[in-house]
Amino acid sequence: MVRHCSRRCQIRDKAAKRRAIQAGATVDVISRHRIHVRDSWTCHICGDPVDRDAVVPDLEAPVLDHVIALAKGGSHSEDNLKTAHFYCNSVKRDLEDGWSALAG
Repeated sequence: MVRHCSRRCQIRDKAAKRRAIQAGATVDVISRHRIHVRDSWTCHICGDPVDRDAVVPDLEAPVLDHVIALAKGGSHSEDNLKTAHFYCNSVKRDLEDGWSALAG
């Protein structure tokens, strides 16, 4: 059984898995917190730190971005997920070539 830090994280994780399955993507067990720590709580799109305490719809809130969008065949796995601001991720959406200030 996967444990979550909060009910909110549990709901977000369930929704993300459902979207991935509907897109026919590979779905792995992920840890949002582990990804944010791995990424030093920094948005991979703009390079600025996210606000750890902010909650969506706050533009500075931390979210997970599928680097290769599910719509483009990306997986729901820690290898394909990076920390982003809610705003940056909303602007990026599923652009074909992605959009990142921190390539790599």
